[in-house]
Amino acid sequence: MKRFITFSIFFAIAMLFHVSTASAQTVVQAVPDSPLPAGFDFNTLTELPAWYAFNRTDAGIISSVSVTFTWETDDYPAEGGLRLRHPDQTITNLITAGVTNATTTITPLSVTTFTLTTTAFNNKMVAGDWAIWVTDTYGDGGHQATNVSITINYTVPPMDFVSATTLQLTTSLPPGAVNMPVIALQVVTSGITPAKAVTSITFSTSGTTNLADISNAKVYYTGNSAVFAVGNQFGTVVAAPNGTFTVTGNLNLAFGNNFFWLTYDISATAAPLNLIDGTCSSVTVTTPRTPTIIDPVGTRRVIAPLIGNVDVGNGKFYTTLRSIGSDITNCGLAGDLNIFITSSLVEATQATFGTPVSGVNYSIIIKPAPGIQPTVTSTHTGQLLYLNTVKNLTIDGSNTANGTSRDLTLINNGNSTVAHGVYVSGGNTLKITNCNFRNFSSNTAVNLVLTSINGADIENCSFQKANMGIVVQNNSFNVNITGNSFGNMMTGSSLSLEAIRFAMGTGFTISCQGFSIKNNTIDGIVFAGSVASWQIALNLNSCYNGTIKNNTIKNIVNSLGHSIGLFISGGAAVPANNLNILVANNSISNFTANTTTSNILGLYFLDANNLRVIHNTINFDPSTIAYYATACRIIQNVSGMVFNNNIINNDPTA
Repeated sequence: MKRFITFSIFFAIAMLFHVSTASAQTVVQAVPDSPLPAGFDFNTLTELPAWYAFNRTDAGIISSVSVTFTWETDDYPAEGGLRLRHPDQTITNLITAGVTNATTTITPLSVTTFTLTTTAFNNKMVAGDWAIWVTDTYGDGGHQATNVSITINYTVPPMDFVSATTLQLTTSLPPGAVNMPVIALQVVTSGITPAKAVTSITFSTSGTTNLADISNAKVYYTGNSAVFAVGNQFGTVVAAPNGTFTVTGNLNLAFGNNFFWLTYDISATAAPLNLIDGTCSSVTVTTPRTPTIIDPVGTRRVIAPLIGNVDVGNGKFYTTLRSIGSDITNCGLAGDLNIFITSSLVEATQATFGTPVSGVNYSIIIKPAPGIQPTVTSTHTGQLLYLNTVKNLTIDGSNTANGTSRDLTLINNGNSTVAHGVYVSGGNTLKITNCNFRNFSSNTAVNLVLTSINGADIENCSFQKANMGIVVQNNSFNVNITGNSFGNMMTGSSLSLEAIRFAMGTGFTISCQGFSIKNNTIDGIVFAGSVASWQIALNLNSCYNGTIKNNTIKNIVNSLGHSIGLFISGGAAVPANNLNILVANNSISNFTANTTTSNILGLYFLDANNLRVIHNTINFDPSTIAYYATACRIIQNVSGMVFNNNIINNDPTA
């Protein structure tokens, strides 16, 4: 069993290397040619057949990496890229937007051999899973890497002790919990062999309110990982620790960071709000070493599983969604929980609701208190609210019972690509209704992301001021998006690219199975970027068994790129995948685009089977402005399609 821990302390580590005594070595990884220029769309690593992942088992510390390859490009080299990923997920760009990391600009229709060196992976281990891949930002391929070899130079220096410090965990914990990590000892080494060993660690229970709340103390080792796990115990159990105690053992250290976790078993009778804490005064690595920090700031607090009605707001026990979300995750539920927001909130860090440690099937409702119209605002660069595998959760923005007023506003003021409003990963039976979503700007992230969820109803919400309104992705099921409004023609309040996107990440083949998009109004998608880009109101990729009905799409403005009202693609399977989608009674009108370069399309279908397109209206009358307009485009690998009783007026102003 693993518990995921976020430290409140950030630290920097200086690695020391004895190069003079190290053994310098080189390994060359041969790589097959990437797919042909026409053999991929956006990314050769995520599309099949994937190119190219490989594993290295060499024990050593990287001093440099170089990649030799021949690069062929089409007449749009600025769309191409070549990327290399280290096993620790660090990525370096060898080619970005048609320019190498040596600042060479690639010319159109060229074939050139390069040897490019990167220092991005220096002082990292060689061993692990690597990847290299080709990208194209437009999505039509056009680039190929051949004759590829990756040269990794590395050394195998002797191990040395660098430093030690103690880190504090501060989340709450419930009575009766076992193996609760309280502090972590971090030991840092340089070099690899011969390894040095930890033979003893001295702790204390200092800072604990009542020592009777601790029945046992244990120490666990997780190697380089800062994620707590109970698989590797160091030393033996210390029963009823009281004051200073020492745990002995013999464990060889790894290169870099090493984590030892002091854990307690908590008494079932531990009183709520009691504090649990500890210190670390010494660790023996050849000789006794004193950690830089012995007693880090903070404690853990005992909290009983939550139940009933709880207020969150100024002057309350819980003053942020983050604080109550943390206690739900770490201390559990004893029954259904109603969270009433009594004032506007500022979330200085991401508010996370995870799977409760107990009571996972109880319901959670978050809504404004009666008469309150709160704003929940983030001031950081992550998601405002992260829901991680939570069941039976409702966010109801109305401040009345069974109301329809949009009284709760969720604003992410972070200016980053991941500064989403609400990010949902996994879980089931989610409902979000009567809420206003806003981001930092029309160029910033997504209002709402649904990833791998089973059962979500999004109703009567307003989505504005973001790149996209809603993204549904990665094998989601049974998602219903009903009666929402997307965009706004007021300056600074519009969406920029898309209202709704169904998409897939690496390793997924379906965006959503079973969905409905009904009775939504998309009014005001105004492109706010500086580089030409596709703008698609409803962008639906690899989704199945759905209904798109009674939606209004209008006022789509793109001064640089092309625009689409509704795009459906089933992926590149031959024959086309059976999508089973009904498109009915939708209205698409009033697009504005560049009259010298931009195309607009009402409906666009690609690689799809079993579409029923009936009773829709596409009205590109003279109020529509574009270089070229197409009411409906059906292109390559589309079959089994019913197209009946649609009203089409294609008479734009060019």
